[in-house]
Amino acid sequence: MTEARIAEIFDRAPDQVCGLGSNRIVYYRRGAIGDTRPSPGFLTISNMTEIPSHFGCAQLLFDTHGRLSAYTVVREEVSVTTREGKFRGDNIRQLDVTLFERLRLPVKE
Repeated sequence: MTEARIAEIFDRAPDQVCGLGSNRIVYYRRGAIGDTRPSPGFLTISNMTEIPSHFGCAQLLFDTHGRLSAYTVVREEVSVTTREGKFRGDNIRQLDVTLFERLRLPVKE
């Protein structure tokens, strides 16, 4: 699924976009009381430890070809769903570094 398709599903632009090299991590705020309000706009980060943690926001990682490779709802889910399966955690930055690096790359066809 592409980032454009995700925006259609949410029927709006993301609340925040983070750039990590050629990858993008996008956040959609759910809108419940107590949810973190991400800073609007684009944030450049240099490694996975800098990935923001916005409580209650959908967090989606796109590979270098713009395809969805992982998602969760920060601190609301007990797993991160990826194209390689589900893994324990409530934030993409909690994934194993090796797995995270694989998810950043496009699927080999």
